[in-house]
Amino acid sequence: MINYNSGTWGGLWSLFQAHGSVFPKATLVALPSAGLAMLVHYLTHEQQIIIVESDDITAGVIGGYTFILGLILSTRASKAYSRWWEGGTLLQQLRGEWFNAYSSLLAFTSVKLEMKEDVEKFQQVLARLMSLLYCSALQQVSTNPHVPSADYELIDTAGMDQEQLDFLEDVNDKVEVVLQWIQRLIVTNIGNGVLPIAPPIISRVFQEYSRGIVNLNNARKIADFPFPFPLVQMLSMMLSIHWLMIPISCGSSISNMVWAGVLTFLVVFSFWCIHFFSFELEMPFGSSSNHLPLIDMQSDMNRSLLTLLRRKAQFPPEFNCPHDVTVAPPTKTGLMKERPTWALATGRPGSSGSQRTSKRVDPASESPKIGAEPVLELKASGAWEPLAPPKTLADKDNPPSKDPAPGSSHSPPVISQTIQGQGGRIGGLSEDKGGGTTGAGGPGYPAGVAEPEPAGSTGPREPPGSGPRLPGEAGAGPS
Repeated sequence: MINYNSGTWGGLWSLFQAHGSVFPKATLVALPSAGLAMLVHYLTHEQQIIIVESDDITAGVIGGYTFILGLILSTRASKAYSRWWEGGTLLQQLRGEWFNAYSSLLAFTSVKLEMKEDVEKFQQVLARLMSLLYCSALQQVSTNPHVPSADYELIDTAGMDQEQLDFLEDVNDKVEVVLQWIQRLIVTNIGNGVLPIAPPIISRVFQEYSRGIVNLNNARKIADFPFPFPLVQMLSMMLSIHWLMIPISCGSSISNMVWAGVLTFLVVFSFWCIHFFSFELEMPFGSSSNHLPLIDMQSDMNRSLLTLLRRKAQFPPEFNCPHDVTVAPPTKTGLMKERPTWALATGRPGSSGSQRTSKRVDPASESPKIGAEPVLELKASGAWEPLAPPKTLADKDNPPSKDPAPGSSHSPPVISQTIQGQGGRIGGLSEDKGGGTTGAGGPGYPAGVAEPEPAGSTGPREPPGSGPRLPGEAGAGPS
């Protein structure tokens, strides 16, 4: 889809843009008709050959025919634009329903320390299944069979049962199967305590998934049911007759040869522009420049899914009231003053051969890049990263130094993580724990939250236990 800026002059620059325009095709149709009009003018006015009578009756018949053709063309163009707009609306509603369900499920997970491993496993599997669900939905409505599946970006499915993924490739409707997997995953984790939410509240998640599948089927209606063939056939015939009638009428009735050709060109050019425009928009799920950007929509969905896996996206910020609670807080302009000091190297997750490695940026040596791509930091235990200790009045009077000493409570955890491309592993995490302990937490930490590891500790250590096992792996519990 072409994004353009109308600017001060109302988009006049778009007249000279050929990419995505219907002008070249309409010009190829209108030029021969204009040449025919000039030929008719030459035969009628120079050679005195009477081709058609130029009287009021002839002009009235041709005018009425042109009016009926224009009415049918405008109706079809209006319907084509309605289909295009409805298709985009349905896909955005579908994304909103499913992403809101995904967000709710992440918020509903247990915060108990003993459930940490199961929660991590549930979140990782859910993110991959949601990416697969949305991708399958977009491929289902796509009307271009020549777009390969590899063009749609997916969160890597490494670690999932390959036999089940092979089964998904052979089924008729992938969306229905993946949706069934997600619903079964939810029910299973309700039973084992990962989702300790009352049934009336968790039922809204199932309702959002069901509304999303309804929107998808409405979008499939647009993709599966084209404009009626008899109407398209009749329009093509009427346009062909009009292409022949207009040059004969203009060439025989207009005294100037140049004006006969110019007016014929303008009339035929305008009618065929509307015709080609309607063909472009009536099937909005293709791959041309004027169709909906399905591949970009899938990539945007993946970035949103990965963003919510970060700990800072799942937990609200700490807050200490800086003023008297009985007085209304002051207002300020702007949402953020500056970007956070944690950044990731650029790269496209999920693309072959690309890598994205997290690093700590020193604010004194490297300034944040304004307008850069949002930080995407996928952590297997992102929801369990130790929370910062609550600030007290003493902290307010004695703020920490800009460069805290190693091992201090203000030093952020050092995290090393890599997201690999196709066939690699997503969500690998290693944290330096050093001599830290987990459990009830250290001084100033909430119960059940682990202490942050010292900044100077060395040697990665895996989380306790053998690690989460995805459904279908050997030794995994029932799912």
